Amino acid sequence: MIQHLFKLLNYETIEKPVYDYTKHTRSNEVIVQEPKEVIILEGILILEDPRLRELMDIKVYVDT
Repeated sequence: MIQHLFKLLNYETIEKPVYDYTKHTRSNEVIVQEPKEVIILEGILILEDPRLRELMDIKVYVDT
């Protein structure tokens, strides 16, 4: 994920893996993701890795 985010921040296209929830693992399928001006990352542990946090301009934690 860190490598993909770094590429997107450098305006490079990535091949985003697709997760197969029926098999609980990544599938062989990928989605081609073009870089955009705004990149939104989400996930329950997205703020855990300091390397990811350093690449983020804004961080929001929602406790529900």
